[in-house]
Amino acid sequence: LRRAGADTVELKRILQDDIDAYVKRAELVKLAKMYNDRVAIVEYNDASDRKLAAQAADELLTISGVQASFVLYCEHDAINISARSLGEINVQLILEKLGGGGHFDTAGAQVHDKSMEEVSEELKSAISEVLGGK
Repeated sequence: LRRAGADTVELKRILQDDIDAYVKRAELVKLAKMYNDRVAIVEYNDASDRKLAAQAADELLTISGVQASFVLYCEHDAINISARSLGEINVQLILEKLGGGGHFDTAGAQVHDKSMEEVSEELKSAISEVLGGK
């Protein structure tokens, strides 16, 4: 970025977060469990917000070996899922199986009338189905 003329100090200022958001995101990342050796899944039973979940999903991609991430969280009367990928795993295709959608590397879903455990199991099943033996 510096070679392209960007002010890296100004960029850091723009991307700064407040301490509460940073700590909450770190709490979500800490809950991650690996599935299928390259997918990180977070199940967060407390109410959360879309922005925080998306940021946590992005943050998980900075961990070595993680090619896709899924953050499940409660919002109102639904289990929401925020998914991200580095481009090797099609998270859109996975979340379409749960009624969601999006893009190859950024997707989301909202599941009503099911528990966190039920949604998590459906997600794992969809991941296994899409990835097969890969």
